[in-house]
Amino acid sequence: TELWLKSAHRLSPTMKDINLKALAEGYTAALVRELIPYHLTLVDHPPCDQKKYRFLTGNHALALGLVSAALISQRKLFFGGYPITPASTILHTLANIQQSDIITYQAEDEIAAIGAAIGAAYGGHLGAVATSGPGFTLMTEFISLAVTAELPLVVIDVQRAGPSTGMPTKTSQGDLFLALFGRNDSSPVVVLAAYSPGDCFDKAYLAAKIAMTRNCVVIVLSDAYLAGSHEVTGVRQAQELPAISIPPHPSQHMTPENFWASQGPYTRDQKTGSRPWLTPGVVGYEHTIGGLEKTDVTGHISYDGDNHQVMMNQRHEKIQKTQDMLPPLLSDGYPQAQTLVISWGSTYGAIKHFVRTRRLSCQPEERFFHIHLESLCPLQKKLPDYLKQRKHILVIESNFGQATSVLRDHYPEFTFAAITKNDGKPWSEQELKDRLTPYLSP
Repeated sequence: TELWLKSAHRLSPTMKDINLKALAEGYTAALVRELIPYHLTLVDHPPCDQKKYRFLTGNHALALGLVSAALISQRKLFFGGYPITPASTILHTLANIQQSDIITYQAEDEIAAIGAAIGAAYGGHLGAVATSGPGFTLMTEFISLAVTAELPLVVIDVQRAGPSTGMPTKTSQGDLFLALFGRNDSSPVVVLAAYSPGDCFDKAYLAAKIAMTRNCVVIVLSDAYLAGSHEVTGVRQAQELPAISIPPHPSQHMTPENFWASQGPYTRDQKTGSRPWLTPGVVGYEHTIGGLEKTDVTGHISYDGDNHQVMMNQRHEKIQKTQDMLPPLLSDGYPQAQTLVISWGSTYGAIKHFVRTRRLSCQPEERFFHIHLESLCPLQKKLPDYLKQRKHILVIESNFGQATSVLRDHYPEFTFAAITKNDGKPWSEQELKDRLTPYLSP
């Protein structure tokens, strides 16, 4: 077809280029959606590798990560959504999976979508929603409800350029503050960030695992760049995925009388800080749930200030204790470099390539060391160890320095410089070279 187009438009280079580009775009779109039989594709398996591979976009991978977590945990997946660019294809993907244990619900708005997902979590299922910035702002009140009720909930925010409706088809990292702090009073949640289309699967799976095993809200930050980007990703079998071991309902090992005498609906696991996931319908274990403050252990409604302090501390500590479930920090480049580059989210790929290239081509004093944050709350272990003895610590992000502010707050003894932009485009290698080179040691 390419040869025919080149011949048909040989007298008009402009028309030839336009048609060749349209052909390539159409082929890629069909390939990503797995509409082309494999023997007709131009992608080869790696040599001597018998594994199966798939072309996945970031949004497709997020959907499959949720499905896989529900499968491994043996819980139904309830996904609530309302169409919004660039998150809509997550809803589309899940709606096309015809399985009785995967329930997709297109609500009348984002508020109804997340409310239904919380109801599903209360009923003992994996509740999840996906949206973008404008819809995420509508969900914040219900996120607070899930935090106080301590129910498992996964919220995916595929970020786009704002504010308001902004530029729906352009990428951004501008919702970090909204994810961390966009609720009334102290309302702690886990905040993870995907760094590649393939990693979107891992982050959705990890988010579901944390939410269901620790009874908390987990927010996954993706963005428009990852949503439509694609990569060839190895297909893992169910036995290759990390186990998800949900604590059993108390009725499986004690009577209601013993439960109320020795424990209660807000009794904490000493290691994780999590309360039991008490699904309804079990006689004798009925308890108060909702947005009002609860009495420690019993869960009765309370207006006592001292008790409120205790519950606030416990909810905060529970989130911090999820740190033991996070992956180790990703790092690359020259470990002895005086200039440290920190990334999060979709900036990872461009920065990794830039830093690795310089390590191979530049003198030691002109090299960088790179670490990547996969969680913004809580921050990953050993991060302070990488910050020591650096002349410059540079944080690269597509906003006005939100992650930089978070790092300054957690580690005031170090000096962080924000390297930012807000043009709706991914970072390029040339931009990184122009912005980072001035920080190199003379």
